[in-house]
Parts: sequence; structure tokens; C-alpha cells
Amino acid sequence: MEKIFARITGGSLSRGLEAHILRSFSPEDITNGSLVVVSGVKSKYLALISDLQLKSGSDIAVSLVRGEDGSSSEIRLAQEIAAAGLKSEGVLGAELTLIPIAVCRDNVVEKADNIPGLMSSVKFPSISDIESFYGRLDNKVRWGIGSPKSPLVDEKLDVFIPINVDVLVRGCFGIFGKSGTGKTFLGNLLATYIVLANHADAFEKKVKLLILDMHSEYGLMVKDQLGEEFAEGVGLAFKNDFMRLSPDGMLSKETGLDVFKLNYRVITVQDLLASGEALGFTRTFMDLLPSIASLLRNRFGDEWLRALCGFVDEAEDDIVKKEVKDRYGLGALMSLIAARGRLSRLRDYEFIDWSEDGIVDSASDVINELLEGDRSVVISFGRYGDDRVAYMLIANIIARRLWRSCINRIMSGKKLKYRVVFFLEEAHKFLGPDVYYMTPFGNIARELRKRGVVLCIIDQRPSQIFEDARAMLWNSFVMCLTEASDIEAASKGLPLSKLFKPVIEGLRRREALIFGEAITIPSVVTVRDYRLAISEAKEFYKKLIKSVEVEKLGEMYGYGRIKK
Repeated sequence: MEKIFARITGGSLSRGLEAHILRSFSPEDITNGSLVVVSGVKSKYLALISDLQLKSGSDIAVSLVRGEDGSSSEIRLAQEIAAAGLKSEGVLGAELTLIPIAVCRDNVVEKADNIPGLMSSVKFPSISDIESFYGRLDNKVRWGIGSPKSPLVDEKLDVFIPINVDVLVRGCFGIFGKSGTGKTFLGNLLATYIVLANHADAFEKKVKLLILDMHSEYGLMVKDQLGEEFAEGVGLAFKNDFMRLSPDGMLSKETGLDVFKLNYRVITVQDLLASGEALGFTRTFMDLLPSIASLLRNRFGDEWLRALCGFVDEAEDDIVKKEVKDRYGLGALMSLIAARGRLSRLRDYEFIDWSEDGIVDSASDVINELLEGDRSVVISFGRYGDDRVAYMLIANIIARRLWRSCINRIMSGKKLKYRVVFFLEEAHKFLGPDVYYMTPFGNIARELRKRGVVLCIIDQRPSQIFEDARAMLWNSFVMCLTEASDIEAASKGLPLSKLFKPVIEGLRRREALIFGEAITIPSVVTVRDYRLAISEAKEFYKKLIKSVEVEKLGEMYGYGRIKK
């Protein structure tokens, strides 16, 4: 039997609903951020608790609710009296603020566009209620992202909220939250579902993942808050589906990852400019760099970067300095000399091959695998994960290559063979207001999202991401944030977004507010236990692979199932 624990006593569609908790319940029993069902006369509503308050009310509705135990036979009379707008003396009690997020009319679920009447009952949701609003899992397109919070502190709702991965990969999406809230677990879980959905034939076009793995928790082992290895990352759990590389030679030797190597000739002026802030370039030098590079290219050909970094003999270098001074002035020469000190760190990177006869180009291998091969790609940075220059340089080189390759194919009349989802950690470094139009990531977000290349932006500070980039997000996974600017930025697109502020601030580790096209109705969920989820996913993966192998054998010998 559905249990009533509160009744609607006021509110509005724009400010949220007010509900008075019945005397048989205490506010200590109720959980903020949880889902409830409100039964109106004609429709059923789904709402989210955004705040709990102790207050004195003055409406007659509150007085009438005060004496109810959840089964009063006089409730219809109370509704009539409340609707008449009569007043009474103030009463003490506990109240909820509810955000109406959906309404079900004649078994059709829609965004809430009206509100239930006064004295409507507020109930604990059942599993069937959750499934009627959010749908059921099918382990093909719809996968369980986590469980909704129960309104009762000591109870759990044993049901998963499904996320539609086919809708998810059709647009950019974001994962936001403070450090330690569980963003990496959530990112690995979403990537896992995309891998499984590929094998379950859930997509019209296969989806490739390109994961820039700053802390080596996607390609190797996910770590807990203490830094201890917790479970396999998606790249390790499904390593046959991934090309796994690392610019850290020591990590490659220890783990068997392929070595990521770049020849200095593949680094462009645009790559240096996109990483200019991390390299510490002055604005003067960044403005002059294209001209200086052109001068050096005319003299040294594809050895221009070696010359820029001072990898030439002293006599040649003196000629370069004189020419820069004569053409652009003493200030330009001083900027070049200062920049060389910062560029010198590039010489120490083992992943850059400075040999004159070097031909290794891992960036090309990555792009070819993504656009033509069978596997996704994860690049685990190892000891370079906290090196801002190394991370930004590699990220910008790969992103620029991907963007250029996709544009060339599109301009030649070809369609992209696969969809690509680009997981980008510390996204504000590439999509901040000052760099959005300088980095290739801005180009990808603007020009390629409709062609099937989308970004998964992962960040602690969504307010530092350019507003145009945030406006392109189809789906958002918001974990705990406490800065007002970050909460405002992350909740853009939510109905009644201001009401969600206390919800976002109060999220615990592994809890996320999810909203967007892939879930349709916003919800706060406790993200699935990752260790258990990845274990179950591996078993499911084996079954999918086995069924494909059986089908291929059947087709080979003439008894395979016929696809419709």
C-alpha cells in the first residue's frame, strides 16, 4: 500500500511546492534530494525534495494536515476548506520544498507544466513508480547508472535509473564535481556502457572512445580516495577493444602499454599557441610566433622547431637572432630568448623524438585507429599526468589531427565511419574563455558535434568553461559542488535551477544529479558501485562476445539466425 507522509499546502510552479510532513513522521526521517510521488486528482507527479524546513504556517491547509495520520476520511472536506482560502492561527510543523519535475497523464510522461492541488498526497515512490517515469533497463540501449535516493533515511530503493547511451553519444556531455566526488568512477562506468552497447548492436553506427587519461585510471586501475588500486579501468577490463598507450616510458614497460611517441616535425605552430599559456609564453611572443616560425621555416625547412628551441650551431643561431631583430625589433628578439628558456623543457620529454631521422608518429596511429580501425583509444599519461605542458601539448596535437582528418573527409564527400566520444579531463584548460577559439577542442565542439564527434568534458570548475561550450552540452552529470558560480554554471538548462542549489551542495560522494536528453527527467542517483558494476559488465561482455562468435559460426555453416 502506498504510504502518504506529507500533503501539499502551497507553492507554485516557478518557486516549487510546499508540503507539510504528517505528524507520524519526523524531518529526521526524510532525505534531501530524494524523489517523491504526488497524487493529484487527475494526474500523478514526480517531484524532488530540494529543502527541509521547520516553520510556522498560517494557512488553514496546514492546520488540517496537522491532525492527519495519512488515512483521514475527512481529507476531501479539508481540500474544500483549503480551496476556499480560509485562514487559521499559526501552527508549528516541518515542511518540504518540492521541485515538480514530471507529470504522468494517461500513462504519458511529460515535463511538469502544472501543479497538483492543495492537500494532494505526497508518497514514497515504489519501484513501479520509478519505472513508469524513467523506463526499464534493457541492457542494450538503456543501462543502469545508479539508484534514486529514497525519501526515508534508512531505506534504499532497489531499482536502477536507466541512461540511454544511444542518446548520450549523439551530443556533448559533461561530468562536473569537486575532487574526490567520484567523477572517474562515473566516467569509467559510462565508457563501459558504451563498450557494451557497441557489442549489443545498440548503435546505428559503432562508437569509438578517445580517452585522455590524466591519472591512468581508465587504461589501468581505478584508485580509491587513499590512492589504493580499487578496480580495473575500462581500458584494462576490455583491453581487446582498446589501443592503450602511454608517453611515460617507465609506465609502458611496467604495464605493457604501447609507447606514445611524437616526432618533433609533427608539432605545429598552432599546437604551441594552444599550449602557450601552459608554456608561459608572453602575449608578445604568441603574436610574433607565426611570423618567427615562417622565417625559420624558410631557412631550415621542417627543422624549424629545432631552430626555435636553439638546436642549431652557434653561428646559425646568431644569424637567426639578427634576422629576428632586424625584421621585428629588439623586443621580438628578447621575447624569443625568453621563450627559449620555456621551450627547453620540451627537450626533456621522452615522448618527443628529436632525432633528425625519426619517423615515429603515434598521433597518426591514434587517428587512423579511431577513424578506420576496430579499437577505441586510451592514452594513460603516467608521470606526465600532472605536467600541464605535456598533457596540453599531447591533447592539442591529437585533437587538431582528429579535427583536420574529419574535416578533410567531410569536405571530400565522405561520411565518418564511426562516432567518436572524446573524454577530456581538466576541460577548462582547453575550453576556457581565453583559449576556446585557440584550441582545436573549440573547433570540435562547434563543427563536428553534428557529424558524430562529441566531447565528454570532465572538470572540477564548470564556471571556468566558456559559456558557448557549456551551451552545447546535451547531458550533464553534476556531483557535489560548493562554489556558487560553479553550481550556477553546472545547473544551466535545469528547470527551476535555483531550487537545485541546496541539492547540489548536499550531494555525497558517488551521488550525482543527472539531467538532459539521455534521461529526460532529472534525478539524483547514487552511482552504481563501480567494482561490482565492472565485474558484472565483464561477465555480460563475455556473453555478448560468445553470442557473436556462435552467430558467425552459424552463418558460416548455414544455420545462423536471419537478421531482420
